[in-house]
Amino acid sequence: MAQLRFTGICLWLIFAVSVNVQAGKPLAVGSKAPDWILPDTKGKHVSFYESCNDHTAVVLFWATWCPYCSALMPELEALRRELKDEPIKFYALNIWEDGDPLAHMKTHDFGFKLVLNAERVAKRYGVMGTPGLFMIGPDKTIRYIRAKGSKPTEVVAAIRKTFTEIRTPVSAEP
Repeated sequence: MAQLRFTGICLWLIFAVSVNVQAGKPLAVGSKAPDWILPDTKGKHVSFYESCNDHTAVVLFWATWCPYCSALMPELEALRRELKDEPIKFYALNIWEDGDPLAHMKTHDFGFKLVLNAERVAKRYGVMGTPGLFMIGPDKTIRYIRAKGSKPTEVVAAIRKTFTEIRTPVSAEP
């Protein structure tokens, strides 16, 4: 009886650890992006899949205190403005915050869709530091993930290239 109880506890622990590891496992290019619902600055809930529709999305996990975010965000804003008439949306998911993200966005005139309290979503996406950035195609698959240490110009170039690939239909071979 004691051995059966011990075996049951061991199996439960293995299951609990594997579920926990899976929850924080980084996502890969080609995998489906998790859906999320988070509050915006007015308390209205934003559903990623619903608000994104058939658009490509750039999802940035950021914080006001992050120097790398401060370097990347103006470059992303310039790209957002450049592509304003294209089927692409930019989301800024604020995480691990101790400042005022809305004031930060207003001060810098960023036009990203700001959503707050995204720590749980960051965990689901496997984000371990800021900035975390994912580009998600209209089919909700991850098409690009910012590599740690990538320069802002490299990130913007990769987004442009990936967006062009998404927008260019693959021609059928004769």
